[in-house]
Amino acid sequence: MFGWLDKILDRIGWTGLIDKLLRYSARVLLVVGLCFIIFFIAKRLVAAIFYRIPFVRKSTLAGIVKKSRLIPRTMHLITPLILRLSASGFGSAAPWIVKAATVYSIIVIMFVTDSLLDIVDDLYRRKEIAKRRPIKGLLQVAELVIAIVLGIVIIASLFGARVEQRDDNPPWVRSFPTEDEFLSFLDRDPHDFSQGVCPQVTERYRFFRDVLRHYPVLGEAVRIVLPDLQGPWIP
Repeated sequence: MFGWLDKILDRIGWTGLIDKLLRYSARVLLVVGLCFIIFFIAKRLVAAIFYRIPFVRKSTLAGIVKKSRLIPRTMHLITPLILRLSASGFGSAAPWIVKAATVYSIIVIMFVTDSLLDIVDDLYRRKEIAKRRPIKGLLQVAELVIAIVLGIVIIASLFGARVEQRDDNPPWVRSFPTEDEFLSFLDRDPHDFSQGVCPQVTERYRFFRDVLRHYPVLGEAVRIVLPDLQGPWIP
């Protein structure tokens, strides 16, 4: 990705620390510039195509989607994609860039989901049934669950952090004793749900699922939601 840029910088003839600093600075500026330019173009292009669809143009959907900012929020997913593609050009910082891109993606997905829920709520409120069966509360619960799941200790445990829980107190995450242990999280796969406290959470979910399976009526009334700090709750 940076081959052509390195050829240009080779003509300057600088060496040592200055050359290294110049190259990485130029790469950072290039990546940042690409993120802004591609995001701006993609946002305008997708919006122009979407709002010109006959069905959308003739309905109230166009105004609802615009108000929810679904398109610009979705286009922010371009940034982590560019970061992942360019990460290999930043040497030892590449794993950190990939992790940052993952976190950024999760945050963007959270906002995109929020926009989608707003669209669903807006469309539903325009129907006659909404006066008898409002779903605003249900959507607010969904938004709350999405927000909670990003900050729980389960995520930290997937990266090797030590989680402690004493008595009836909520669990907390302990800091890594040494720098080497801290850096070791780069070698862990956060998608491996057999590590950390995930097996305990999975076991609890299976227990509640198996119990409710024998009571269909109760199972219809009880909802098992995503776990918070202290494990799976049943509201």
